[in-house]
Amino acid sequence: GSVASGKTTFAKCLQELMPQFDYVNISDLVIKEKLFDSFDEKLQSHIVNEDKLIEYIRTNLNDKNIIVDHHSFDIFSNKYFDLVIFLTCKDEDGNHFMIRKRLEDRNYAENKIQENMQVEITGLIKQEIQRFKAPKIEINNISKEAMQKGLEKVIMIFEEFGKAFEEMEEFEEFEEIEEI
Repeated sequence: GSVASGKTTFAKCLQELMPQFDYVNISDLVIKEKLFDSFDEKLQSHIVNEDKLIEYIRTNLNDKNIIVDHHSFDIFSNKYFDLVIFLTCKDEDGNHFMIRKRLEDRNYAENKIQENMQVEITGLIKQEIQRFKAPKIEINNISKEAMQKGLEKVIMIFEEFGKAFEEMEEFEEFEEIEEI
């Protein structure tokens, strides 16, 4: 989802409910591991070195179960994701006023608010994730109640996914026994 759609709150809550997963905020990782080239004063953000970021992920995170928190996935490969959760934040009329309010509460400059509102309204990130082969779900994260329902939905999906995986492993073990 776009900036202020509730990704970090949602991802951290999900990780608390699913402790078998690690949580990684890509923006924090980029700063901590110095995976950027420079800082854009106008946009007030780091310019990510995509090659360094991908190499870091390949080397350090590739074989782990991770909840990834980020707003842009255009540099990531399909192979990194088993499920894509898209968060939006709009009222019943389709208005995105809550995004603006959250950005204002964070004291974002007006140009950053406008830029992020444009991303949300045009559905740019939703379009970006369509290329992923992994299943995708959209959750309207407009309220705490909506977030709770979204968390329950994701947990249910992973429980079903886990059962299917266990059945697949049992089947593979059965196949190995048959071959002997």
